[in-house]
Amino acid sequence: EEIRNRLVEHYLYLVRLTAQRIGAKLPDEVDVDDLMSAGTFGLRSDDEWRRFTERSVRAVGGGQYGMAYDPAIAKVFGAALHDIDLWSVWDKVRCPVLVLRGAESDVLPKATAEEMKHRGPGATVVEFAGCGHAPALMDAAQVSVVRDWLLGEAR
Repeated sequence: EEIRNRLVEHYLYLVRLTAQRIGAKLPDEVDVDDLMSAGTFGLRSDDEWRRFTERSVRAVGGGQYGMAYDPAIAKVFGAALHDIDLWSVWDKVRCPVLVLRGAESDVLPKATAEEMKHRGPGATVVEFAGCGHAPALMDAAQVSVVRDWLLGEAR
């Protein structure tokens, strides 16, 4: 519970921004705080939250913990995002590509993921229900999709 609370505190800015972006598309009576508490990480059980936390947090000494990645990676979401047409770049990709999409993603629209199947390298697109932009890959079903694709069993 304590680790989960620390993790939520750390991600609060990004979670709030995501909730605000989703909330802007919904009726006025939808409360942003309700969206935040619902979450879109796709983590359902305490075990999944524990494993996510163990992989996201590292001891930094003196009984303190820090994130096991560069927290500046999320700062781009605080800036205004503009539509960028990258199809000319995508069409030049020639290696196999696996796209994992959370069904609740507000970053990668379903239509864009579908077009990725038919352009460029012809990506394999897998969508996970009950998950935001990036699946956490914490349950066996999600991990097996990646494993099978890497081993060539899903291509």
